[in-house]
Amino acid sequence: MSKTGENDIILMHDYYDTSVTAALEAIDELMEKGYTFVTVEEILFD
Repeated sequence: MSKTGENDIILMHDYYDTSVTAALEAIDELMEKGYTFVTVEEILFD
């Protein structure tokens, strides 16, 4: 989390419950810091 920067790509998987939990916590923390999220489709097709 401390090395996350603007325009970084964060790959998230949902194979394990612990991965989902960690991803949701990371998203919450990054959103509190002002980051926004887009999907792969938004990057490729906008």
